[in-house]
Amino acid sequence: MIGTGGLAGLVNWLINLKVNQSKARLDQDDIFREMAEKNNQFIAQLINEKEEWQKQCNTLSERFALLERLIVEEVKRCRSYDTCPVRIRLQKYKGDNYLQRNRPPRVGQKGHRHPRDNPVEPSDAAGADRQPP
Repeated sequence: MIGTGGLAGLVNWLINLKVNQSKARLDQDDIFREMAEKNNQFIAQLINEKEEWQKQCNTLSERFALLERLIVEEVKRCRSYDTCPVRIRLQKYKGDNYLQRNRPPRVGQKGHRHPRDNPVEPSDAAGADRQPP
């Protein structure tokens, strides 16, 4: 048989078990909350650094574009521009890097035909030249 001291110890242990479990849950919640706050602060710091880097990159891109335009204008003012070997590279560079606006669509360009059907192969299209109407 269990004595009164053992029974009281068992009851005390059961009560303390629930209290200790609730304390452990609260401590765990506090730790998770602190971790989440630290993570949020770190993420906010990274976002700020990213925005600063983007501003610096935009500034450098703008300066680079300005420098490109100045170089192109200075080369155009050169006395020997018509015979200059740099001219070919400059035209190629401009063709590769500058956006051409209002370009006609590929199908609508003059002198280049895009047939709808191959006239060499027979097809089911009506007409003597085997082209669709």
